[in-house]
Amino acid sequence: MKRFITSIWILAFVIAVPIILVLPDFFEKYLLELEKAGFAGNLNNNPKVYFEDLDADGQLEQIESFRQPQANAFSFQYFGADGGMIDQVNFPGVYDSRTDRLYFADADKEGHKEVYAFSFENDSLILRWIQLTPKEGGFHRLPICELRTYRDSLYDYTIGDVHCLDIDNDEQKELVFAITGGYSIVPRQIFKVDIVNRKVYQSENTGCANTILKFADLNGDGKLEIIGEGEVPPIREEMNLPFNKPAPYLKVLDADLNYFFPPIKFYSGIQGMTRTFIVQNNQGKELLCAFLSSSSECPPLVVYRINPEGEIKDSLLLSVNEKSRYKSVFQNEKGNYLSPVGRGILVEFASDLKVVGEHDLGLGSRASFCGQYDLNKDGLDEMFFRDYSGKTFYVFSDHFRWRKQINFQEVHYSPTRMNLGENKFYLANKTGYKIYSFTKNPLYLLRFPVYLGIYLLSVLLVYSFQKIIETRLKERYELNSRLNELQMRTFRNQLDPHFIFNTFNTIASVVKQGRNEEAYGIFMKFSKLFRLNLENTEDILISLRDEIDVVKNYLDIQRFRFGDLFNYEVNIANEFDCQIRIPRMLIQVHVENAIYHGLKPKKEKGKLSVNVSGDSKKIEIEITDNGIGRKKAKELKTGNTGLGIKTISKYIEVYNQQFNKKLKQEIIDLEKNGKAVGTKVKLCIVL
Repeated sequence: MKRFITSIWILAFVIAVPIILVLPDFFEKYLLELEKAGFAGNLNNNPKVYFEDLDADGQLEQIESFRQPQANAFSFQYFGADGGMIDQVNFPGVYDSRTDRLYFADADKEGHKEVYAFSFENDSLILRWIQLTPKEGGFHRLPICELRTYRDSLYDYTIGDVHCLDIDNDEQKELVFAITGGYSIVPRQIFKVDIVNRKVYQSENTGCANTILKFADLNGDGKLEIIGEGEVPPIREEMNLPFNKPAPYLKVLDADLNYFFPPIKFYSGIQGMTRTFIVQNNQGKELLCAFLSSSSECPPLVVYRINPEGEIKDSLLLSVNEKSRYKSVFQNEKGNYLSPVGRGILVEFASDLKVVGEHDLGLGSRASFCGQYDLNKDGLDEMFFRDYSGKTFYVFSDHFRWRKQINFQEVHYSPTRMNLGENKFYLANKTGYKIYSFTKNPLYLLRFPVYLGIYLLSVLLVYSFQKIIETRLKERYELNSRLNELQMRTFRNQLDPHFIFNTFNTIASVVKQGRNEEAYGIFMKFSKLFRLNLENTEDILISLRDEIDVVKNYLDIQRFRFGDLFNYEVNIANEFDCQIRIPRMLIQVHVENAIYHGLKPKKEKGKLSVNVSGDSKKIEIEITDNGIGRKKAKELKTGNTGLGIKTISKYIEVYNQQFNKKLKQEIIDLEKNGKAVGTKVKLCIVL
């Protein structure tokens, strides 16, 4: 197991993974880039920005609408692809904050989009439109319905999205939209407008509301049914309207705006809403209707499966971790459904109401769903969320595995107006807009070759590092072996049989003469010398104190053997750290050479001195004798081959390689008046 963990492949993997994780986002799956930023030209007039292809030439025109509150007037400017303003259009009529929005549709099927807006005149809501490309005449006007005031002549109503489609299969497009009154209650209706024939059709006026409309042919007759997603706006029971109870209803209307089946009432309460989806299964089409509530009196999230006859076939109660009015249900590209059930947590369930899993968006806070589009046409919808502050926008893709964050102050446009077509979307606020491109990263497919390359480089790096370590260990082993070999050669050279036998013979002679005390003293010094040389023979280094002890015992024995041949002295500088470690036998070899080659052949008494000095940075050792000198010793062939000097020179060379230190040796011939008077050995060890 240990060999597996420390193998090259595993070590390289451990190195490569952190490198890959800290790489910049060169190889992320998608690129989200700011393509264009602009500022609305009428910053003080509540501008809105749109991008529409008005003339069907494949180029988007930029439209900026703005309202002048003091005059209750409404206008817009539109710009060409080059950014230059083409014209400004001023709508006739009176407008307020509920009608300062533009709608675009080719309702007459002539290939060019008309621009629509709602205004009011006295107590009536008016639909006005104009065709700009080509510009044909002025504004068109069509009354829609009467409005009621609820207090101080104030109108309170909302207009949902305007849908342009052929709802009744007569090859003529209609505009379909819902209008919901607030405290005034009226109108709460769905309208169908035939622009070509200037006809307006409307559903029954009811107490419940429709905010979002969806369309599907539920019974297969070629005509579209209208599914109204409802909320519970304020109620005034005295108006005696149908379905005038504080509860949301599921209402499905046919193409003639009659009820397809009786409206289905959900839990009572004024804090509920419905979201509905059309499901295609083996039995045909069904409706999946989600009831969402923030009221403590109602379950927070219940999903119902309803057949085309209006019968509830099954239901699913989901557990929600927090109370919030920001609830939603939306569908992913797999055909399953998602709903927030906590801070950044989505539950996923299938059309058969079976829960299939959860997704953690990793936001750490609550975020509301804004919309979804398959921007790059790869079959995967991009999901748009924003936090409750409205200042941070999130784009998710690849089943929530990819995420980007956009910081953009006060995003206030409906997400249905964000899509600019393939690979583009835009965000807008009160001061301007930003257009983003969303594309697949062409480098994404290179990530695996690059990752493999990083891994192989890591393998090469680990292999090279191991080879370097192996080589250094081998060199170190070889150096150690050479040092040990040289050390043993030096050791054998110093304690050879001749020295031992001669010492024992000398001790025996002294014992025979009855000088037992002297014999005992010399024997103890010989024993200590032997012990010091034999102890830790595997160690390359020895303390300076132990080396000096070896030298002193050796000198005492040799002095005893040779009588008055020489005197010696060993001097160590005051306060010098004798625990500093030096190579073994470094001093002893030179002391022995001084005795055998310098002092022994001399006819008179000699002198040998060993001086040690230095500091924390270096050690200086001098061995000086007043013998015959090296030249004379060679001539006399003093009986030693000089093996000790050759060995110690190699020893110093290997020591410097092994320990990366600097040990210098210098041998100086001492002369006086041209005559040899001795030899000095200088050793310098840089610590």
